[in-house]
Amino acid sequence: MMQPLSYFGLILAHIALYFTRDFVFVNINYQIKYLQLIPESSYTVFNYTHSMMEPILTGYSIEQLTTIKWVLTIICVALFFALSLLLMVLYLKDKKQALTITSLFYIAFLILGGLAYLFINYRVSREIMSIPQSPIASLILFTAVKFLKK
Repeated sequence: MMQPLSYFGLILAHIALYFTRDFVFVNINYQIKYLQLIPESSYTVFNYTHSMMEPILTGYSIEQLTTIKWVLTIICVALFFALSLLLMVLYLKDKKQALTITSLFYIAFLILGGLAYLFINYRVSREIMSIPQSPIASLILFTAVKFLKK
């Protein structure tokens, strides 16, 4: 009975972290867009940032908000890595094997994202880099390990 509850708890943690991440990043992007439009427009510019996030984000420059997004990206990747690792430990029952598989998987995506940025373009790289900071990484990893284990 404990194992299904553990899986359920990990799924809920993935969902909560992803929606929180998305909410924060979307609102940072709204604030950046608002700051970009202020000097360009002679009209009143509406700020679409959520009322809960606006007081937190007000007062930061575009450069500072961009830096905050980078820091939050690193934190989100680390948190999703931890959740993926917990999922693999729960499924494989071997901490060392789970750490190796999860680490290689995340390193591969980070390298792939970097190569896409260097040789293709930013948009492709951004899409690839969105995978390690979402539940998709755990889904791919879990499915691949389950399939290969048979």
